Amino acid sequence: MKFEELLKKYKDGTATPEETAAVEEELEKVRLIEAFLAEEDAPLPLPEVAAAGEVKAVQRTIKRRTRSTALAVVAGGLALLLLLQFVLLPLLNRRIYDREDYEGSEGFSEYRMTMDVFTQLFLPQYDFYGCGKETSGFGRWTLKNTFWELPGQYVAADFTVTCGFLNTESENFWRLFPAVNLFDQDISHAGDDALARLDDSISVSGAVSFTENLTLEEVLAFRQQARALGVDVIAAAISRQTGHTMFLRLEGGVIGWSDSVNKDYPHLYLGYIKPDDSEVLQQHLISQLQYMADHSSISRKLDPHVNYSSFLKEAQNDEITYCGVWVTGTGAELLSLYDTGIVSQIWAQEAHISLH
Repeated sequence: MKFEELLKKYKDGTATPEETAAVEEELEKVRLIEAFLAEEDAPLPLPEVAAAGEVKAVQRTIKRRTRSTALAVVAGGLALLLLLQFVLLPLLNRRIYDREDYEGSEGFSEYRMTMDVFTQLFLPQYDFYGCGKETSGFGRWTLKNTFWELPGQYVAADFTVTCGFLNTESENFWRLFPAVNLFDQDISHAGDDALARLDDSISVSGAVSFTENLTLEEVLAFRQQARALGVDVIAAAISRQTGHTMFLRLEGGVIGWSDSVNKDYPHLYLGYIKPDDSEVLQQHLISQLQYMADHSSISRKLDPHVNYSSFLKEAQNDEITYCGVWVTGTGAELLSLYDTGIVSQIWAQEAHISLH
């Protein structure tokens, strides 16, 4: 019988005299072992009387050791703090936020350039003007972005990006631009009557959808037709679904680019011209997508749902088609676009209205 079974019977009071004797013999062995170990671990006895000098020497030794230990703890804490501040946090921070991306040199920064490209790709009625930076906590800044509304009206937009250690996020961005997604909606002609009632002194910016997708050359041909009708075509909407409509801007933005940027990304900056060269515009789109793919550390924070590398391959293979355009004109001029046979619907519910 195992000892565990004997011990159980001993506790239950069901053990025979022989079994009881066997258990008590084992327990006695345990008590003797415990006593032996206790004697081995006992501290050495101190002398009954120690000289005063010896006591002080021992005290000094203890103080020195305590002081050394305290200094070692403090030094270790400082080393850990320095490691965290200058090694670990920068490594983590680099994945989320890099101050040089937002401050840059010679008036340019990766953030400002990315925002300019991003605005042209997603907000056809706006040009990115710039941003101001304010401290909003230790190691954190809030960037307040502003825009020009075409053809040059200043806009103080309610769009901020909070930048700091492990914290970068955009706030209320898409709420400001509800029209950018209108090509994905089922739009009726209910707004046409409102356009027809508008006085010719009122200019309207809105979106136009095509009856079928067009190539870039076909979009430029439509642009010539629209110009003859008095309508300015600002941007063409890319047909591929992205969650938010992407555009090819047909005129330049506000921020100029240095020669080194233009060398790496040809025709990235179009200036204030309205090119009708499809090859120039195609290269402009390719450069924009290449720039966003190369600077994904920021672009993915602005819209994480777009795969710019995938778009880039399609653009390089000339596979991009367009489902509509962003236009500006009077109500009567916009309605005349139906006569081209290319326009299916005009969206003016979110229109930006201005006087001539």
